[in-house]
Amino acid sequence: MNDPVTTRWRLIACDLDGTLIGRESQPNPEDLAALHRARAAGLHVAICTGRNSLECSDVIAPLDLRGLGVFVNGAGVCDMPTGRVAQSTLMPEEYVDRVVDFFGGLGHAVLALIDDPHTRLPRYVQTDHAPPHRATLEWLLQYKTHCQVVRDLSAADKRRVLRLSIVVNPPEKHRIEEGLQTTFAGQLAFHSVYSIVFDCQVIETFAHGVSKWTGILRLCQSLGIDPQCAVAIGDDINDISMLSQAQLSFAMGNAKEPVQRHAKHVTATQTDHGVARVIEGILAGKWG
Repeated sequence: MNDPVTTRWRLIACDLDGTLIGRESQPNPEDLAALHRARAAGLHVAICTGRNSLECSDVIAPLDLRGLGVFVNGAGVCDMPTGRVAQSTLMPEEYVDRVVDFFGGLGHAVLALIDDPHTRLPRYVQTDHAPPHRATLEWLLQYKTHCQVVRDLSAADKRRVLRLSIVVNPPEKHRIEEGLQTTFAGQLAFHSVYSIVFDCQVIETFAHGVSKWTGILRLCQSLGIDPQCAVAIGDDINDISMLSQAQLSFAMGNAKEPVQRHAKHVTATQTDHGVARVIEGILAGKWG
């Protein structure tokens, strides 16, 4: 076992899809074993994902992770074993109406992720502007997630929105991205991520300033960890904020070149257990 004082690093913030897990939604045994070694050495291992906390339970369980992680692209800092939200960054209510009108006016069902004030667990509500995208239905079915369909969001739900999103076919993305940029630039955070598993484009909006890096900063504050002692590992466009701002960061070998440019280092691909290689180097003192 490594003596925890032999490395300056105290937090490993690890993305899920394309980083820790592949198309089968399960971590490699090598990565799983390496994460256990990191925990045994005294590092806090935190999932840092765009998913909500309940959508990660099947991955978190075998990892036996404890404490807080970063979810919903940084909008939520949640307890990893239970999924309960500890801290959240909610969208201002006046923007909720505007984004719903924007997406709905383009003929898309709007998926709202709500931080339930009673359970402090995330839940979905979807508008009936259009039928749900096939990928949305597949995702909800895969994770056995309930989604309430409504004509309009209730006043209570509008005050508790973590994220508003739509799922579209890839050819539609450019028009929507341009519209978001024109209408909400400097007012909200948003990004567009392609899902290779479902062959769709997921377009998401958040409160201004929300990113995985700001989520890591809140996590570090809660844990009493200096952000300069955080390591970030990721593979996609929504990981760029943490890859570019963490003192030590690694893009996966399967990440696209523009994402890799923002990281301090590039590790192996997910299938070649790139996460384990990072952790092995950290515990060996390769990066201080």
